[in-house]
Amino acid sequence: MNDGLKRAVESVVLALIMGLTSYSVGLIPLRLPLSQKQINLTSFFSMGIILGTALVIAIPEGIETLYQSVGDNNNELIPRYIGLGLVAGFIIMYIIDHLYVILHSFNIELKSINEIHYSGSYRELFTSIFTSSLTLGLIFHAMIDGISLGSSFSKSHEESSIGLILFTMIIIHKLPTCFSLSSLLMKEKMNTSVLKFHILIFASITPLSSILTFIFMSLFQLQNDFIVGNLLVFSGGTFLYVVTHVMLEVSSTDNTIPQSSGSEDTLYYSHQSPIEGIDLLASLIGTGVPILISFFGEH
Repeated sequence: MNDGLKRAVESVVLALIMGLTSYSVGLIPLRLPLSQKQINLTSFFSMGIILGTALVIAIPEGIETLYQSVGDNNNELIPRYIGLGLVAGFIIMYIIDHLYVILHSFNIELKSINEIHYSGSYRELFTSIFTSSLTLGLIFHAMIDGISLGSSFSKSHEESSIGLILFTMIIIHKLPTCFSLSSLLMKEKMNTSVLKFHILIFASITPLSSILTFIFMSLFQLQNDFIVGNLLVFSGGTFLYVVTHVMLEVSSTDNTIPQSSGSEDTLYYSHQSPIEGIDLLASLIGTGVPILISFFGEH
């Protein structure tokens, strides 16, 4: 088996392993009989993981990759690229999260994620992705992970050993992130079928983008470290928005009030509720998970 074919087989096998294990872990919260209090506790733990991943893994890896891509040449421009990438990622996620406001101005109604019920329409399922800034932000970061992984395997055998290290680091932080995504979407009362679809897309996007990048890079013999670095920083910006969104989401509680004394209709509203000590502890422990992961090696 020649070197190119060997690297291709490695890339496909590892991609399949990553996709299957990620999806399986994402289904765990759905299989566990959790009470509302346990779901809230899991959500705070998941919030901590997302926060730690953003600040310890996503943003630092983007900055590091960007600096490595230019070496000692023109590195005085790197801070501008970093700032621009972070702001662009944050703003785009902000716009997407408030897409319903833009669409409403054109008399187009967009359902919220907890209003979507699976009716057998794939179009409806794919549309639901764009109603969840949490899922969309994580999917984008997962895609960048796949591009990085595929790029590493497209290099020569002597250089591609980093691919196995990168695969290990990606899957180590991807598994708890899958669990977190599932837990947080459960708290948002998303339809189970739609939730499973979100987990499936998130679990498969890294393997798919990895394989496609490997094929593209191998065919055209390209080096795209600078592009990947900018995409990683942009991904860090999307992560920052996801973190702020998740922190607001998990600290709010839904309440109901009757619309009127003679009506069976109900109005729903959310408000900030005091965080219990156990919830705070769970979020701090979750934040520590990516910190521990970062000590296993370079991502």
